[in-house]
Amino acid sequence: MSEWAEEFHESPWQGVFHLTGGGSLLVSDLLTTAGASSTALEIHIPYSSKSLSELISKSEEKAVSENVSRQLSVSAFLRARELSDHSQNKIFGLGLTASLSTKEAKRGQTQAHWCIQTMESTFSFTIVLEKQSSRKEQEIKLLEAIQITISYALLKDEWENSNDAIARQEFHAPSAWQKLFLDEICSNATKEHEGKLVFPGSFNPLHDGHVEMLEQAEKITGLSGSFEITVVNSDKPPLDYLTLSERLDGLSKYPVWITNAGTFDQKIGLFPMATFVVGADTILRIADPKFYGRDPVKREEALNRIYKSKIKFLVFGRLINEKFMELQDLDIPKTLLDCCDSVPQNLFRNDVSSTEIRKSNSPLSSQ
Repeated sequence: MSEWAEEFHESPWQGVFHLTGGGSLLVSDLLTTAGASSTALEIHIPYSSKSLSELISKSEEKAVSENVSRQLSVSAFLRARELSDHSQNKIFGLGLTASLSTKEAKRGQTQAHWCIQTMESTFSFTIVLEKQSSRKEQEIKLLEAIQITISYALLKDEWENSNDAIARQEFHAPSAWQKLFLDEICSNATKEHEGKLVFPGSFNPLHDGHVEMLEQAEKITGLSGSFEITVVNSDKPPLDYLTLSERLDGLSKYPVWITNAGTFDQKIGLFPMATFVVGADTILRIADPKFYGRDPVKREEALNRIYKSKIKFLVFGRLINEKFMELQDLDIPKTLLDCCDSVPQNLFRNDVSSTEIRKSNSPLSSQ
């Protein structure tokens, strides 16, 4: 039992914890102090790689990273929204991923990354722990650090960080962004734009291929182009506010729509009769039965709604399984095919991919 846990349990906050690789003393402190059920809606410990990838909808090469802790926190926050009957402004998700001392010698640093997501803000923290310390000593240091950060982020205590041991980043979202985590499908643009030529994607990072695709689409259609970033995606981890702000920094020269429309069936209401700039791989995903619960009726209904909406897809060829494929190479339903126009590779081909850029920039690639 601790005075800190008592204070936390007496606050109006409710949340979900997703913890892997560390944080055992935090769980113990919360659950052995009376009132835990008023604070902890759920505690999930995804130790296996499969369990972790299910939580964040993606398999990561490096499980212990700031990026993964952010993804876990948003996943936890969305789960807390499902479980809590409290005000949206008093729920949180905490995601932690750590690499602490074990019986086997560690190659890299012993460290922890954790993130606290609320409706209003994202708080991201990192601590590097002494490698010579025992696992128990590291867990004690980690517990103390997490307590400080929860008190700061949720209980509004002053920031306490002796010797700058804890690295901190935070972002407080404008009210328009906060609506993206609500049930209503919505969008807003960083610059004025009519929304008639839209290039959706994660842009992690934006590269020359993306820019060239949009420029070519503008030439073909005669329309002014824009990008779209979706906060909650059907096949990618949801974005926290810090990550969203970082992505927007890379797109600052262009109009960017920020939405929570994870499927094109949802986008048609936000961008009526628009032309979407997409790669051949995206068209395959739209037709993929797995995004419709493998229910052929649901897929047919969704594709019919897309067809009737009169939106268009301007389809650029992409490398898929090491083979360059254009629209005519794809096996997709006619309903979807009739919504598509192809951009032949003699007009555009750029095989750069954000995934490969991330891999080449990863610390793992230099080991």
